[in-house]
Amino acid sequence: MRGRNWVVASVLIVGVIAAARLAGHPKPRRSGPRPVVAFGARVEQIPSTAILRFTNGWVASSGLKLVGVYAGAQSIHPANGLLVIARFSGAHQRLQSIVLHGTGAATLLKPSPPPDEDAAAHEMLRFVTANGATGSLRVGTGKVSLHG
Repeated sequence: MRGRNWVVASVLIVGVIAAARLAGHPKPRRSGPRPVVAFGARVEQIPSTAILRFTNGWVASSGLKLVGVYAGAQSIHPANGLLVIARFSGAHQRLQSIVLHGTGAATLLKPSPPPDEDAAAHEMLRFVTANGATGSLRVGTGKVSLHG
């Protein structure tokens, strides 16, 4: 009986150690469902053609929320690039326009798909402009970094 108790105690100790190690490495937590992503020149254009001469776009939607970035040039000043961020959540809609003075039309570069809707809302998108400059856009803040 004594040997049997020792074996049971050993198995329990090994189980506790294994559980503790697994608890120390939790799975990454996803916030929200994985969004459906569309990219390219065939993305449905939300901003009016009176504002944007469209080149391409990126849209991520989880069904309840949608974030889209539309690239091109200002319709009234084609020498200026234009990025438009559209956010839709339920009945709420918000558009933000970022003018890239003197760059010509902007074109988005294809990003990796975001793992969840929070990541999509804070994605960093890269783009090139007609005059050869490159840049990045932080979708969550609307901040642009332009190089060249």
